[in-house]
Amino acid sequence: MNVKVSWLSAILFGLVVLVTNTRISRERLFWFDEIGTLKVIKLPDIATIWHAQNSFRGDTAPTLYVLLVRFFYHLTGYSEIAVRLLSTLAMCAALLVIFDCARRLTDGTHGLIAFCILASSFVSYYGYEGRPYALVVLFTAIALWLWLHTKPDSKAAAVAFGAAIFLDVSMHYYAVVAMVPFGVWELRHWLPRRTLSLKFLAGIVALPCALAISAQHIMVLYSVGVSPAASWSAPTNRALITIFSEFFPSGPFILAIFAILICLLHAEAKPISDSERLCWLFLTIPIAGFVVAEVATKSYHNRYLIAVAPGVAVACACLFYRHLPKPASWILLLFLVALVTRRQVESARWPKTIEPPSASSEQRVTRETLAAEDVVFEDGKRIIITSVSGTEAMRYYSKRPALYGTYGPDSDPYYCKAAGDTCWTVDRVKSSVPELAAIYPSDQFLLAMAQAGFQATLKMTSPTVVYFSPR
Repeated sequence: MNVKVSWLSAILFGLVVLVTNTRISRERLFWFDEIGTLKVIKLPDIATIWHAQNSFRGDTAPTLYVLLVRFFYHLTGYSEIAVRLLSTLAMCAALLVIFDCARRLTDGTHGLIAFCILASSFVSYYGYEGRPYALVVLFTAIALWLWLHTKPDSKAAAVAFGAAIFLDVSMHYYAVVAMVPFGVWELRHWLPRRTLSLKFLAGIVALPCALAISAQHIMVLYSVGVSPAASWSAPTNRALITIFSEFFPSGPFILAIFAILICLLHAEAKPISDSERLCWLFLTIPIAGFVVAEVATKSYHNRYLIAVAPGVAVACACLFYRHLPKPASWILLLFLVALVTRRQVESARWPKTIEPPSASSEQRVTRETLAAEDVVFEDGKRIIITSVSGTEAMRYYSKRPALYGTYGPDSDPYYCKAAGDTCWTVDRVKSSVPELAAIYPSDQFLLAMAQAGFQATLKMTSPTVVYFSPR
Protein backbone atom coordinates (compact mmCIF):
# COMPACT_ATOMS: atom_id res chain seq x y z
CA MET A 1 0.00 0.00 0.00
CA ASN A 2 1.53 3.31 -1.06
CA VAL A 3 1.84 6.31 1.22
CA LYS A 4 -1.03 8.35 -0.26
CA VAL A 5 -3.51 5.48 -0.14
CA SER A 6 -2.56 4.54 3.42
CA TRP A 7 -2.84 8.16 4.61
CA LEU A 8 -6.20 8.57 2.88
CA SER A 9 -7.43 5.37 4.50
CA ALA A 10 -6.23 6.49 7.93
CA ILE A 11 -7.89 9.91 7.58
CA LEU A 12 -11.19 8.38 6.42
CA PHE A 13 -11.15 5.91 9.29
CA GLY A 14 -10.29 8.76 11.64
CA LEU A 15 -13.36 10.63 10.39
CA VAL A 16 -15.49 7.58 11.21
CA VAL A 17 -14.13 7.68 14.75
CA LEU A 18 -14.74 11.44 14.92
CA VAL A 19 -18.36 11.21 13.75
CA THR A 20 -19.31 8.23 15.90
CA ASN A 21 -17.58 9.57 19.01
CA THR A 22 -19.28 12.93 18.58
CA ARG A 23 -22.68 11.25 18.44
CA ILE A 24 -21.87 9.15 21.50
CA SER A 25 -20.68 12.25 23.36
CA ARG A 26 -23.93 14.09 22.69
CA GLU A 27 -26.23 11.23 23.73
CA ARG A 28 -24.66 10.12 27.00
CA LEU A 29 -25.20 11.78 30.36
CA PHE A 30 -22.25 13.34 32.12
CA TRP A 31 -21.07 11.33 35.11
CA PHE A 32 -19.42 12.16 38.44
CA ASP A 33 -15.87 12.93 37.24
CA GLU A 34 -17.02 14.91 34.23
CA ILE A 35 -19.48 16.93 36.31
CA GLY A 36 -16.62 17.86 38.63
CA THR A 37 -14.66 19.23 35.67
CA LEU A 38 -17.67 21.16 34.36
CA LYS A 39 -18.29 22.77 37.74
CA VAL A 40 -14.73 24.08 37.88
CA ILE A 41 -14.47 25.39 34.29
CA LYS A 42 -17.70 27.36 34.79
CA LEU A 43 -16.20 29.42 37.59
CA PRO A 44 -16.12 33.13 36.72
CA ASP A 45 -12.43 33.64 35.92
CA ILE A 46 -9.02 31.99 35.81
CA ALA A 47 -7.99 33.38 39.20
CA THR A 48 -11.03 31.76 40.81
CA ILE A 49 -10.27 28.48 39.06
CA TRP A 50 -6.65 28.60 40.23
CA HIS A 51 -7.78 29.23 43.80
CA ALA A 52 -10.34 26.40 43.63
CA GLN A 53 -7.81 23.98 42.17
CA ASN A 54 -5.45 24.70 45.04
CA SER A 55 -8.13 23.87 47.60
CA PHE A 56 -10.17 20.79 48.41
CA ARG A 57 -12.97 22.10 46.12
CA GLY A 58 -10.96 21.65 42.91
CA ASP A 59 -11.03 19.00 40.22
CA THR A 60 -8.65 16.08 40.67
CA ALA A 61 -7.18 16.64 37.19
CA PRO A 62 -4.18 18.98 36.90
CA THR A 63 -4.88 22.70 36.69
CA LEU A 64 -3.43 23.09 33.17
CA TYR A 65 -5.87 20.46 31.90
CA VAL A 66 -8.75 22.33 33.53
CA LEU A 67 -7.60 25.59 31.92
CA LEU A 68 -7.32 23.88 28.52
CA VAL A 69 -10.87 22.56 28.85
CA ARG A 70 -12.07 26.02 29.88
CA PHE A 71 -10.43 27.54 26.78
CA PHE A 72 -12.11 24.95 24.55
CA TYR A 73 -15.40 25.51 26.38
CA HIS A 74 -15.26 29.23 25.59
CA LEU A 75 -14.03 28.55 22.04
CA THR A 76 -17.12 26.45 21.30
CA GLY A 77 -19.57 29.04 22.59
CA TYR A 78 -19.97 27.70 26.14
CA SER A 79 -21.08 24.28 24.95
CA GLU A 80 -20.85 21.71 27.73
CA ILE A 81 -20.18 18.98 25.20
CA ALA A 82 -16.84 20.69 24.53
CA VAL A 83 -15.31 18.79 27.44
CA ARG A 84 -15.93 15.57 25.50
CA LEU A 85 -15.21 16.92 22.03
CA LEU A 86 -11.71 17.81 23.22
CA SER A 87 -11.16 14.13 24.07
CA THR A 88 -12.61 13.06 20.71
CA LEU A 89 -10.26 15.33 18.77
CA ALA A 90 -7.30 14.18 20.89
CA MET A 91 -8.22 10.55 20.24
CA CYS A 92 -8.41 11.05 16.47
CA ALA A 93 -5.10 12.92 16.44
CA ALA A 94 -3.44 10.18 18.52
CA LEU A 95 -4.64 7.51 16.09
CA LEU A 96 -3.09 9.37 13.16
CA VAL A 97 0.21 9.92 15.02
CA ILE A 98 0.42 6.21 15.86
CA PHE A 99 -0.45 5.31 12.28
CA ASP A 100 2.41 7.43 10.96
CA CYS A 101 4.80 6.22 13.64
CA ALA A 102 4.19 2.56 12.71
CA ARG A 103 4.05 3.30 8.96
CA ARG A 104 7.56 4.78 9.01
CA LEU A 105 8.86 1.64 10.76
CA THR A 106 6.99 -0.83 8.54
CA ASP A 107 4.60 0.12 5.71
CA GLY A 108 1.15 1.64 5.16
CA THR A 109 -0.70 -1.61 5.82
CA HIS A 110 0.89 -2.11 9.21
CA GLY A 111 0.48 1.57 10.03
CA LEU A 112 -3.26 0.99 9.65
CA ILE A 113 -2.95 -2.15 11.78
CA ALA A 114 -1.40 -0.05 14.57
CA PHE A 115 -4.25 2.46 14.13
CA CYS A 116 -6.82 -0.33 14.55
CA ILE A 117 -5.06 -1.93 17.52
CA LEU A 118 -5.14 1.38 19.39
CA ALA A 119 -8.76 2.00 18.36
CA SER A 120 -9.79 -1.46 19.59
CA SER A 121 -8.13 -1.03 22.98
CA PHE A 122 -9.63 0.34 26.19
CA VAL A 123 -8.50 3.76 24.96
CA SER A 124 -11.59 3.97 22.72
CA TYR A 125 -13.90 4.75 25.67
CA TYR A 126 -11.82 7.75 26.69
CA GLY A 127 -12.30 9.23 23.23
CA TYR A 128 -15.78 10.30 24.29
CA GLU A 129 -15.32 10.99 28.00
CA GLY A 130 -14.63 14.48 29.29
CA ARG A 131 -11.46 13.60 31.15
CA PRO A 132 -7.74 13.99 30.30
CA TYR A 133 -6.89 10.41 29.31
CA ALA A 134 -7.19 10.80 25.52
CA LEU A 135 -4.84 13.77 25.77
CA VAL A 136 -2.34 11.62 27.67
CA VAL A 137 -2.45 9.13 24.80
CA LEU A 138 -1.94 11.92 22.27
CA PHE A 139 1.08 13.50 23.96
CA THR A 140 2.64 10.09 24.70
CA ALA A 141 2.21 9.17 21.03
CA ILE A 142 3.86 12.44 19.98
CA ALA A 143 6.76 11.80 22.36
CA LEU A 144 7.21 8.30 20.91
CA TRP A 145 7.13 9.65 17.34
CA LEU A 146 9.74 12.28 18.17
CA TRP A 147 12.00 9.72 19.85
CA LEU A 148 11.87 7.30 16.92
CA HIS A 149 11.71 9.57 13.89
CA THR A 150 13.96 12.53 14.61
CA LYS A 151 17.73 12.73 14.77
CA PRO A 152 19.24 11.73 18.14
CA ASP A 153 21.41 14.85 18.30
CA SER A 154 18.69 17.31 17.21
CA LYS A 155 18.23 20.04 19.82
CA ALA A 156 14.90 21.07 18.29
CA ALA A 157 13.64 17.49 18.55
CA ALA A 158 14.81 17.34 22.18
CA VAL A 159 12.92 20.51 23.01
CA ALA A 160 9.82 19.15 21.28
CA PHE A 161 10.14 15.85 23.17
CA GLY A 162 10.45 17.71 26.47
CA ALA A 163 7.39 19.80 25.58
CA ALA A 164 5.38 16.65 24.82
CA ILE A 165 6.33 15.13 28.19
CA PHE A 166 5.54 18.43 29.94
CA LEU A 167 2.05 18.52 28.38
CA ASP A 168 1.60 14.81 29.10
CA VAL A 169 2.15 15.24 32.83
CA SER A 170 0.14 18.47 32.79
CA MET A 171 -2.87 16.46 31.65
CA HIS A 172 -2.58 13.74 34.30
CA TYR A 173 0.00 13.24 37.04
CA TYR A 174 0.31 9.51 36.42
CA ALA A 175 1.69 10.35 32.98
CA VAL A 176 5.11 10.57 34.66
CA VAL A 177 5.31 6.84 33.97
CA ALA A 178 5.40 7.61 30.23
CA MET A 179 9.11 8.34 30.73
CA VAL A 180 9.78 4.86 32.10
CA PRO A 181 10.26 3.00 28.78
CA PHE A 182 12.63 5.69 27.56
CA GLY A 183 14.52 5.52 30.86
CA VAL A 184 14.80 1.72 30.65
CA TRP A 185 16.07 2.08 27.09
CA GLU A 186 18.71 4.59 28.16
CA LEU A 187 19.76 2.33 31.02
CA ARG A 188 19.95 -0.66 28.68
CA HIS A 189 22.33 1.23 26.40
CA TRP A 190 24.28 3.00 29.11
CA LEU A 191 28.03 2.70 28.89
CA PRO A 192 30.82 4.39 30.86
CA ARG A 193 31.59 7.84 29.48
CA ARG A 194 28.39 7.83 27.42
CA THR A 195 26.13 10.77 28.18
CA LEU A 196 22.36 10.51 28.25
CA SER A 197 20.55 11.45 25.06
CA LEU A 198 19.34 15.03 24.60
CA LYS A 199 15.72 13.90 24.33
CA PHE A 200 15.86 11.94 27.54
CA LEU A 201 17.49 14.84 29.36
CA ALA A 202 14.78 17.16 28.03
CA GLY A 203 12.12 14.78 29.31
CA ILE A 204 13.78 14.60 32.73
CA VAL A 205 13.77 18.40 32.93
CA ALA A 206 10.14 18.56 31.81
CA LEU A 207 8.86 16.28 34.58
CA PRO A 208 9.64 18.48 37.60
CA CYS A 209 8.58 21.59 35.66
CA ALA A 210 5.13 20.13 35.04
CA LEU A 211 4.80 18.92 38.62
CA ALA A 212 6.05 22.20 40.09
CA ILE A 213 3.27 24.20 38.44
CA SER A 214 0.67 22.07 40.22
CA ALA A 215 2.64 21.43 43.40
CA GLN A 216 0.00 22.90 45.68
CA HIS A 217 -2.76 21.01 43.91
CA ILE A 218 -0.80 17.77 44.32
CA MET A 219 -0.35 18.43 48.03
CA VAL A 220 -4.10 18.97 48.43
CA LEU A 221 -4.84 15.68 46.67
CA TYR A 222 -2.23 13.86 48.76
CA SER A 223 -3.54 15.32 52.02
CA VAL A 224 -7.04 13.96 51.40
CA GLY A 225 -5.94 10.62 49.96
CA VAL A 226 -7.50 7.42 51.26
CA SER A 227 -5.71 4.46 52.80
CA PRO A 228 -4.93 1.41 50.66
CA ALA A 229 -7.60 -0.60 52.48
CA ALA A 230 -10.26 1.98 51.72
CA SER A 231 -9.22 2.80 48.16
CA TRP A 232 -11.54 1.51 45.44
CA SER A 233 -8.45 1.00 43.28
CA ALA A 234 -5.84 -0.14 45.77
CA PRO A 235 -2.63 -1.68 44.37
CA THR A 236 -2.85 -5.44 44.84
CA ASN A 237 -1.13 -8.42 43.27
CA ARG A 238 -4.37 -9.34 41.51
CA ALA A 239 -4.70 -5.82 40.10
CA LEU A 240 -1.14 -5.95 38.75
CA ILE A 241 -1.74 -9.29 37.04
CA THR A 242 -5.16 -8.52 35.55
CA ILE A 243 -4.42 -4.99 34.40
CA PHE A 244 -2.56 -6.18 31.28
CA SER A 245 -5.67 -7.92 29.94
CA GLU A 246 -7.75 -4.81 30.61
CA PHE A 247 -5.68 -2.64 28.28
CA PHE A 248 -6.50 -4.66 25.16
CA PRO A 249 -9.79 -6.55 25.59
CA SER A 250 -9.59 -7.67 21.94
CA GLY A 251 -5.99 -8.82 22.37
CA PRO A 252 -6.63 -12.57 22.61
CA PHE A 253 -8.74 -12.45 19.44
CA ILE A 254 -6.08 -10.51 17.53
CA LEU A 255 -3.32 -12.85 18.71
CA ALA A 256 -5.43 -15.86 17.74
CA ILE A 257 -5.87 -14.55 14.19
CA PHE A 258 -2.14 -13.79 14.08
CA ALA A 259 -1.24 -17.33 15.19
CA ILE A 260 -3.59 -18.90 12.66
CA LEU A 261 -2.14 -16.83 9.83
CA ILE A 262 1.43 -17.73 10.81
CA CYS A 263 0.54 -21.42 10.67
CA LEU A 264 -1.30 -21.20 7.34
CA LEU A 265 0.97 -18.73 5.53
CA HIS A 266 4.47 -19.36 6.81
CA ALA A 267 7.14 -16.76 6.12
CA GLU A 268 10.61 -16.28 7.53
CA ALA A 269 10.59 -13.68 10.31
CA LYS A 270 12.64 -10.52 9.89
CA PRO A 271 14.99 -9.51 12.74
CA ILE A 272 13.61 -7.30 15.48
CA SER A 273 14.62 -3.65 15.30
CA ASP A 274 15.69 -1.35 18.12
CA SER A 275 12.57 0.75 17.51
CA GLU A 276 10.33 -2.25 18.13
CA ARG A 277 12.29 -3.14 21.26
CA LEU A 278 11.68 0.35 22.65
CA CYS A 279 7.96 0.09 21.91
CA TRP A 280 7.69 -3.23 23.75
CA LEU A 281 9.31 -1.56 26.76
CA PHE A 282 6.04 0.37 27.19
CA LEU A 283 4.91 -2.81 28.95
CA THR A 284 7.05 -1.65 31.88
CA ILE A 285 4.59 1.21 32.51
CA PRO A 286 2.05 -0.87 34.51
CA ILE A 287 4.88 -2.22 36.67
CA ALA A 288 6.23 1.27 37.28
CA GLY A 289 2.70 2.49 38.01
CA PHE A 290 2.31 -0.26 40.59
CA VAL A 291 5.47 0.91 42.35
CA VAL A 292 4.21 4.51 42.34
CA ALA A 293 0.88 3.36 43.78
CA GLU A 294 2.52 1.33 46.51
CA VAL A 295 4.95 4.04 47.52
CA ALA A 296 2.86 7.19 47.14
CA THR A 297 -0.62 7.35 45.61
CA LYS A 298 -2.21 4.11 46.92
CA SER A 299 -4.34 4.09 43.76
CA TYR A 300 -3.86 1.72 40.81
CA HIS A 301 -6.27 1.69 37.90
CA ASN A 302 -5.87 0.96 34.20
CA ARG A 303 -6.87 4.42 32.98
CA TYR A 304 -4.09 6.01 35.05
CA LEU A 305 -1.60 3.97 33.01
CA ILE A 306 -3.14 4.69 29.62
CA ALA A 307 0.27 5.81 28.33
CA VAL A 308 1.02 2.12 27.76
CA ALA A 309 -1.25 1.97 24.71
CA PRO A 310 0.66 3.91 22.00
CA GLY A 311 3.89 1.97 22.39
CA VAL A 312 2.23 -1.44 22.46
CA ALA A 313 0.12 -0.62 19.38
CA VAL A 314 3.25 0.24 17.38
CA ALA A 315 5.12 -2.78 18.76
CA CYS A 316 2.33 -5.14 17.67
CA ALA A 317 2.33 -3.64 14.17
CA CYS A 318 6.09 -4.20 13.96
CA LEU A 319 5.71 -7.78 15.21
CA PHE A 320 3.08 -8.59 12.58
CA TYR A 321 5.21 -6.93 9.89
CA ARG A 322 8.20 -9.12 10.77
CA HIS A 323 6.28 -12.40 10.77
CA LEU A 324 3.47 -12.12 8.22
CA PRO A 325 3.63 -12.08 4.44
CA LYS A 326 1.68 -9.33 2.70
CA PRO A 327 -1.48 -11.39 2.00
CA ALA A 328 -1.70 -12.38 5.65
CA SER A 329 -1.20 -8.78 6.76
CA TRP A 330 -4.09 -7.71 4.53
CA ILE A 331 -6.30 -10.42 6.01
CA LEU A 332 -5.40 -9.33 9.54
CA LEU A 333 -6.07 -5.69 8.66
CA LEU A 334 -9.52 -6.55 7.28
CA PHE A 335 -10.36 -8.40 10.50
CA LEU A 336 -9.26 -5.42 12.56
CA VAL A 337 -11.15 -2.90 10.42
CA ALA A 338 -14.31 -4.98 10.76
CA LEU A 339 -13.77 -5.30 14.52
CA VAL A 340 -13.27 -1.58 15.11
CA THR A 341 -16.00 -0.48 12.70
CA ARG A 342 -18.57 -2.74 14.30
CA ARG A 343 -17.59 -1.55 17.76
CA GLN A 344 -17.87 2.12 16.76
CA VAL A 345 -21.18 1.69 14.95
CA GLU A 346 -22.77 -0.32 17.76
CA SER A 347 -21.62 2.21 20.35
CA ALA A 348 -23.03 5.05 18.23
CA ARG A 349 -26.36 3.22 17.85
CA TRP A 350 -26.76 2.56 21.57
CA PRO A 351 -24.81 5.33 23.32
CA LYS A 352 -27.13 5.45 26.33
CA THR A 353 -26.11 1.92 27.30
CA ILE A 354 -22.41 2.83 27.63
CA GLU A 355 -21.48 3.04 31.29
CA PRO A 356 -18.32 4.52 32.83
CA PRO A 357 -15.85 1.73 33.66
CA SER A 358 -15.60 3.00 37.25
CA ALA A 359 -19.38 3.33 37.71
CA SER A 360 -20.94 0.44 35.85
CA SER A 361 -24.61 1.44 36.29
CA GLU A 362 -24.50 5.21 36.78
CA GLN A 363 -26.12 6.15 33.45
CA ARG A 364 -29.02 3.77 34.04
CA VAL A 365 -29.49 4.81 37.66
CA THR A 366 -29.49 8.51 36.80
CA ARG A 367 -32.13 8.06 34.09
CA GLU A 368 -34.29 5.93 36.38
CA THR A 369 -34.01 8.45 39.21
CA LEU A 370 -34.96 11.32 36.93
CA ALA A 371 -38.00 9.38 35.79
CA ALA A 372 -39.08 8.63 39.39
CA GLU A 373 -38.49 12.11 40.81
CA ASP A 374 -41.99 13.49 40.18
CA VAL A 375 -43.64 10.52 41.91
CA VAL A 376 -41.41 10.86 44.96
CA PHE A 377 -41.95 14.63 45.12
CA GLU A 378 -45.74 14.27 44.83
CA ASP A 379 -45.60 11.91 47.83
CA GLY A 380 -44.33 14.85 49.89
CA LYS A 381 -40.66 13.83 50.01
CA ARG A 382 -38.28 16.76 50.25
CA ILE A 383 -35.07 14.88 51.13
CA ILE A 384 -33.75 12.15 48.84
CA ILE A 385 -30.70 10.20 49.98
CA THR A 386 -28.73 8.42 47.28
CA SER A 387 -25.12 7.55 46.43
CA VAL A 388 -22.35 10.14 46.13
CA SER A 389 -22.19 9.80 42.34
CA GLY A 390 -25.99 9.73 42.14
CA THR A 391 -26.22 12.91 44.19
CA GLU A 392 -23.80 14.76 41.93
CA ALA A 393 -25.61 13.58 38.78
CA MET A 394 -29.05 14.51 40.11
CA ARG A 395 -27.93 17.90 41.37
CA TYR A 396 -26.65 18.50 37.85
CA TYR A 397 -29.66 17.20 35.87
CA SER A 398 -32.66 17.43 38.20
CA LYS A 399 -35.17 20.30 38.06
CA ARG A 400 -35.18 20.04 41.88
CA PRO A 401 -31.47 19.65 42.70
CA ALA A 402 -31.88 20.72 46.34
CA LEU A 403 -33.76 17.49 47.09
CA TYR A 404 -30.69 15.30 46.81
CA GLY A 405 -28.05 14.38 49.33
CA THR A 406 -25.88 11.44 50.31
CA TYR A 407 -25.33 9.50 53.51
CA GLY A 408 -22.18 10.98 55.04
CA PRO A 409 -20.54 7.77 56.32
CA ASP A 410 -20.79 6.33 52.79
CA SER A 411 -18.60 9.18 51.54
CA ASP A 412 -14.95 9.92 52.06
CA PRO A 413 -14.08 13.00 54.17
CA TYR A 414 -12.84 14.84 51.08
CA TYR A 415 -16.26 14.75 49.42
CA CYS A 416 -18.20 15.80 52.50
CA LYS A 417 -15.75 18.62 53.17
CA ALA A 418 -16.31 19.95 49.66
CA ALA A 419 -20.05 19.21 49.44
CA GLY A 420 -21.07 20.63 52.83
CA ASP A 421 -24.82 20.25 53.43
CA THR A 422 -25.06 17.58 50.72
CA CYS A 423 -23.83 15.01 53.25
CA TRP A 424 -26.45 13.80 55.75
CA THR A 425 -26.23 11.71 58.92
CA VAL A 426 -28.96 9.70 60.60
CA ASP A 427 -29.11 12.18 63.48
CA ARG A 428 -29.70 14.97 61.00
CA VAL A 429 -32.58 13.25 59.18
CA LYS A 430 -34.43 11.99 62.29
CA SER A 431 -36.70 15.02 62.51
CA SER A 432 -37.46 14.86 58.77
CA VAL A 433 -38.28 11.18 58.34
CA PRO A 434 -41.82 11.83 56.94
CA GLU A 435 -40.19 13.83 54.15
CA LEU A 436 -37.35 11.37 53.60
CA ALA A 437 -36.86 8.94 50.71
CA ALA A 438 -33.83 6.92 49.70
CA ILE A 439 -33.06 5.86 46.14
CA TYR A 440 -30.78 2.86 45.81
CA PRO A 441 -29.83 3.23 49.51
CA SER A 442 -26.67 1.58 50.75
CA ASP A 443 -26.87 -1.32 53.18
CA GLN A 444 -24.99 0.86 55.68
CA PHE A 445 -27.66 3.58 55.53
CA LEU A 446 -30.53 1.07 55.87
CA LEU A 447 -28.82 -0.55 58.86
CA ALA A 448 -28.20 2.83 60.52
CA MET A 449 -31.86 3.84 60.05
CA ALA A 450 -33.04 0.51 61.47
CA GLN A 451 -30.80 0.91 64.50
CA ALA A 452 -32.22 4.39 64.97
CA GLY A 453 -35.73 2.91 65.17
CA PHE A 454 -37.08 3.48 61.66
CA GLN A 455 -38.72 0.92 59.41
CA ALA A 456 -38.00 0.88 55.67
CA THR A 457 -40.85 0.39 53.18
CA LEU A 458 -40.19 -0.38 49.53
CA LYS A 459 -42.04 2.09 47.35
CA MET A 460 -40.62 1.32 43.93
CA THR A 461 -38.25 -1.17 42.34
CA SER A 462 -36.93 0.64 39.22
CA PRO A 463 -35.26 2.55 40.72
CA THR A 464 -35.25 1.10 44.21
CA VAL A 465 -37.10 3.74 46.27
CA VAL A 466 -37.48 3.33 50.03
CA TYR A 467 -39.59 5.39 52.45
CA PHE A 468 -39.19 5.36 56.25
CA SER A 469 -41.49 5.48 59.22
CA PRO A 470 -41.06 5.11 63.04
CA ARG A 471 -41.45 1.56 64.30
